Amino acid sequence: MSYRNLINSSLKTAFKAVKSLADDTTLSRQSNSGFDFNSGGVDKPKSSDVPIKVIIISNDNVRSSDSNKVSKVQMMIQVQEATEINVGDTIPLNGSIYRVGPIINSDGFLFLVDAFKEG
Repeated sequence: MSYRNLINSSLKTAFKAVKSLADDTTLSRQSNSGFDFNSGGVDKPKSSDVPIKVIIISNDNVRSSDSNKVSKVQMMIQVQEATEINVGDTIPLNGSIYRVGPIINSDGFLFLVDAFKEG
């Protein structure tokens, strides 16, 4: 058994153990738009969805500079295949959309990130 399979099966076991604390959702990855020199126009950003499992670890209410209420949460995210999560990617969860902020820790399969929701 390879280390990848061992890590993935251990993560699955851990996320099964927390049962209802882990939510199944998708990560919408946004690619950067670019400039197409042939057509002289801007390429549209492409998005791709990746199935993930999420556990919310902490939840804080923060005020932004324009006095909008912003919720900051720390999320533990498990992905099925090694992938990259970037600042600005979105996660729909419990009827709200969270935008990924700073990535605290990552090993390619398990991520600890700050995420933000306005409103």
